[in-house]
Amino acid sequence: MNYLSKYLSILIIVIIFFIGGDIAVNGVWVGNLGNSNTIFNKKLGLDNSTNKFLQVKIVPSNSIKASKYAFDGMQIQLLSDEYTVLQTATIKNGYCQFNMNDVKKNIDKFILISPLTSDEMVVDKNISFTSFVLDASDLFIKQKSRK
Repeated sequence: MNYLSKYLSILIIVIIFFIGGDIAVNGVWVGNLGNSNTIFNKKLGLDNSTNKFLQVKIVPSNSIKASKYAFDGMQIQLLSDEYTVLQTATIKNGYCQFNMNDVKKNIDKFILISPLTSDEMVVDKNISFTSFVLDASDLFIKQKSRK
């Protein structure tokens, strides 16, 4: 009986270290190793947590004729409702993307702003895709005058 209890206790310890070590190596659940529901949901494939992104399509206003690549390299800032900068993204191929998992504050509405053109837009926290209209006619006039 003594050997059986030693064998079972070693087997249980190995299983616990296997599950915990596997999750710790993945790096996602290191902070949740004390929560048994999180561990077993992850091992069983029932974990539905995903990265949440806010993808913004940049649309030129009607006053200018520009392709979607005209704004490439410009920056768009994601601000809280108190106008503090949370993230900055660079436009590429007419789109920019913000990782909402990095935003730790509980904010109901965000503000998208273009520092170069001073256009801004209010966005709800639960939205994942939006179009942001930029009126950069002043910028394009300055670019044409420099040539």
